[in-house]
Amino acid sequence: MHFGDQRGNEGPLSSFLDVLSVIKATIFGLVMTAYTWVLANLSNMNRASGTSVPVEHSIINKTFNLRNGSLKITDFLAEGGFSFVYSGVFNNERCAVKQIITHDTVSHVTSEIKILETLSVGHPNCVSLLASHVPPAPSSALLVFPFLPKNLKNLINDTRPPSRDTNIESVPELDMREISRIAVEIARTLEYVHSMNIAHLDIKPDNVLMDNGRPLLTDFGSATSNIKRSVEGRNESLMLWDYCQQNCTVSYRAPELFEDGCRGGEIDLRLGDVWSFGGVVFAMYFGESPFECEYDRMGRGVKIVECGFLRTLGRGWMQEQRKGRLGERWKEYLRVKPVVEACLKERGERREMSGIVAMLEGEGGV
Repeated sequence: MHFGDQRGNEGPLSSFLDVLSVIKATIFGLVMTAYTWVLANLSNMNRASGTSVPVEHSIINKTFNLRNGSLKITDFLAEGGFSFVYSGVFNNERCAVKQIITHDTVSHVTSEIKILETLSVGHPNCVSLLASHVPPAPSSALLVFPFLPKNLKNLINDTRPPSRDTNIESVPELDMREISRIAVEIARTLEYVHSMNIAHLDIKPDNVLMDNGRPLLTDFGSATSNIKRSVEGRNESLMLWDYCQQNCTVSYRAPELFEDGCRGGEIDLRLGDVWSFGGVVFAMYFGESPFECEYDRMGRGVKIVECGFLRTLGRGWMQEQRKGRLGERWKEYLRVKPVVEACLKERGERREMSGIVAMLEGEGGV
């Protein structure tokens, strides 16, 4: 009885605490929203203030005398996870320069250079490495490439009517024959890369440069010749996941390359490229990977991924059959749908790239 009286007497206090909790939650929510907005806009704010590149790594207006020519850095273009990209002039020709910050070792840079030198000589759809500069660590290495300002993502976005609709009511205007040609060229390139026992690991529209209509596979910073990984327990699974977390784009990443994606078996990383290729083909039709969607947050379009389940998001693109103009797009997609589905199968059922090429080139392909 005494206990009951205590609860009754605490009624007003309990109500006050509840209100206080709501106020705290509201303030916390506002703070987190502001924090998220700052993070989302930080790179743009930095760029506007001229501080996008850390001072210690800025090489703009510097000249480097390389083994096979002279390089001058002119402008900052972009920033990646472990690198910066500039435009420059190499032997009087405009070029793109990738600056890779090195810490304890340059082994990852020399590995990328070796892969680039091997592939660019052997296949016309792999980007050419014009020159390189790799001083001892800690420092920064420079890789010089032809200047190609357009990539497949630009092509998809440029041909897509501007829209912020979350249901994907506008799609790329790429002609189906153009999609077919680009898809076959990328597939053949990946087949060659895989035949050299190399996995790219970051296949996405951003990493396909366009050279007068010809797709060039680029950014081999994630690539590896250690293509088969034995994953026998949680530690090995987490090590592989950590590597992919740093090197692979989540919305084009195969499910076995996520945390605890595979245990007790061997993973062929080339099959991860096959999965990614399926997402790229899908994006050429509908503007994005089947595992990402657009939503509007504080007036800015933001990509999100349901990577916990890696399930195809269906609220938009599964309904294009009933959306007038998209009905024709869906009919076009049906011709390549078996290829995309073959790429997006579970690891044990997924075809190798040679099988995907055969589907694309054979009867019933695109």
